[in-house]
Amino acid sequence: LNEGAECSFNLGEGTILEVCELDAYSHTYNSPGVYTITYTYTVDDFISTDEITITVYEADPAPILDYLDDVNQIVCTNCLNENSYNWILDNAVILEDAPFDLFNPENGTYILELYNGSNCTAQSDTLVVFIEEIGCNDQEADNYNPDADIIDNATCLYSGCTDLEALNFDEQANLDDGSCIYNEAVLFVNEEFGCAPFSIEITNQTILNEGAECSINLGEGTDLDVCELDAYIHTYASPGVYSITYTYTVGEFISTDEITITVYETETVPTLNYLNETNQIVCTNCASENSYNWILNDTIFLEDAAFDLLNPQNGTYILELDNGSNCTAQSVPLLVTSIEENILELENSIYPNPASEFIQISSPFGSFNFQIMDLSGKVVATGLFSSPGVHRIDFKSFSSGVYLLKSANRTYKIIKT
Repeated sequence: LNEGAECSFNLGEGTILEVCELDAYSHTYNSPGVYTITYTYTVDDFISTDEITITVYEADPAPILDYLDDVNQIVCTNCLNENSYNWILDNAVILEDAPFDLFNPENGTYILELYNGSNCTAQSDTLVVFIEEIGCNDQEADNYNPDADIIDNATCLYSGCTDLEALNFDEQANLDDGSCIYNEAVLFVNEEFGCAPFSIEITNQTILNEGAECSINLGEGTDLDVCELDAYIHTYASPGVYSITYTYTVGEFISTDEITITVYETETVPTLNYLNETNQIVCTNCASENSYNWILNDTIFLEDAAFDLLNPQNGTYILELDNGSNCTAQSVPLLVTSIEENILELENSIYPNPASEFIQISSPFGSFNFQIMDLSGKVVATGLFSSPGVHRIDFKSFSSGVYLLKSANRTYKIIKT
C-alpha cells in the first residue's frame, strides 16, 4: 500500500468494505449463486481494480444411512453415484473415494462423508453397528474367536489329514490341509551281525513326502541328518550291541524304525599242524562249537566239516572258521608233500575182494589211516593201523554193495557180497 491509498471491496451481494488492511477476513455466502468481488485501489488520481468470481453451489443433502442386519450391510438411501464418499469408523477414515454402500461392517460408529468435487461436503449422522458375533471358542480350532458373543462350536475348523487310509488320519480334522502321509519310516541294512571291525550298508527305503526331515542315530555317537541315503557305509570298530534309530518327520507326523546291530569279537585264526605218522592234519586251537570248511588248492572240498582232516592228499590246505555270526577266519596255508606214493602197493594187498565177512590188508607201513565209504559218500568206517603187518577189517555189518576204501591220496573199490 502507498501512503494515502484508499481501498474499497464490493463482495457482490451488497456488502462493501472500505478498508485497506485486510488479512484473512472471513465472509459467508448463505445462498447459491455467482458473486463478483470487486476491489478498487486508489492513490490520488491513480485507480487500480481487481475482480474475483465466487461460485456457491446448492448444498448436497447429508447422506442418510441404514443398517441391514440380515445381510450385514450399511446402505445410503439418498446417495448419488456422481459424488465421492469417504467412510469414517470411530473418527478415522477407513475408505476413501469408496462406494456409498458398505458390506460386512465390523462393530463401531460409522459416518459417511459426501464430497461432490466442488468443495461441497456433507456428513451423515452417526450410525452405530453392533453385531453379536457367532463363533468358535475352542482355542485349538483354526478359527478360534475369543470375542464371539454367541458360542457355536459346530463352526470350529480343524486343519489336518481327513483321509482314513493315511497314517496320520486326524479324527478331529474337518478341513483337509494336504498333510496326509502314507509311508512309514523304513531303514534297511545289508547285515545285522558280524565280527569287529564290522561294516554295514545303510539304505533309506522310505517313500519321502515333501518337506520331510530325517535323523539317523547309529548308536555309537554318529548322527546322520539326511533323508537321501543309498548304501551308506558305516563301520563299527568295537564289539557290542548297537541300536540304529531312524526318525522320519513330516510336520507333526513322526515315524521311527530301529535296527539292532551286533558286533562280535574277532575269532582266533585256526592253527594247523600235519602229523606225518598218522597222515592227519589237526587244528591245535579249534573249538567244536564253530563250523569249518576245508580248502584244498584254493577250492573248498569239505563244508561244515570236522576241524581235523584224516588222510589228506598232497596239496595246500586252508581251514576256514565260521562261527555262524558272520565271523570268519582262515588259517595260514599248510603244504602237505610227505605222503608216501608207494601206498599203491596196497591195491594188491587187500583180500578177499569181493568179501562177505571181512577183508585183510597187508601193510608194510608203520602207520596207516583209512576211511571206508559207500557210493553216496557216507563214511561207514574209519581206522588207524599203527604198525606194519596184516590187519583185518570186519565187513559183516555192511550191506551188500560196492564200497570205497580211501587211504592217503588213493581210493580202492571193495565189493561186499
